[in-house]
Amino acid sequence: HSVYPEVTSSPLGNQKLVSPSIIDITIDPSTGFVTALDTQNKLHTKTSLKTGNWQALSPGGPWLSVSYGSDGNYYFVGTDKVTNVGGSSPSDAPGQATNKSPVLNMALMPDGSYIAVNTDNYLVHCSASAISWTTIDDNIKIQALTVRPDGSLAAAGTNNKLYIRAGIETNQSWREVTEITTPIIKEPKKRKENP
Repeated sequence: HSVYPEVTSSPLGNQKLVSPSIIDITIDPSTGFVTALDTQNKLHTKTSLKTGNWQALSPGGPWLSVSYGSDGNYYFVGTDKVTNVGGSSPSDAPGQATNKSPVLNMALMPDGSYIAVNTDNYLVHCSASAISWTTIDDNIKIQALTVRPDGSLAAAGTNNKLYIRAGIETNQSWREVTEITTPIIKEPKKRKENP
């Protein structure tokens, strides 16, 4: 079963005409290069969001998440929940990056420290040299996160809502973006029961 509904032949080989079904995506801010994970935990790339065709990659895996770090490297979280670092290209074979505790999703802060979603769905943080994660005390459970260009954070909650926060400090917390947020997965309407 292919994640691509349509494939056509060209002088450059098979070209994917539509997007794969994805679970995670990252963009290199300096080049616009897009890397995505499909629903089968495999990597795909294209030159930008608007142009180019998706091309499958095979650097290890399977992966749960991919992120482009502020240090210019790609970071991968495997289905074993171990964090791995690649090189400056998503096709570079990643090795184990850290001996930190298992996580579901990870990103790099502008200062080189790590943030992640732990296996209990909470935001965690550690410096580049630390081994253990520090849980950032908050009552919002998240499933994926990213660092915004200004260093603030955005996350997808386990309730399928969008959240932002100014940083990792404990006096800051997740705020739901209500102006544009609707559930990603709509709950089925409950039927009214006849008396």
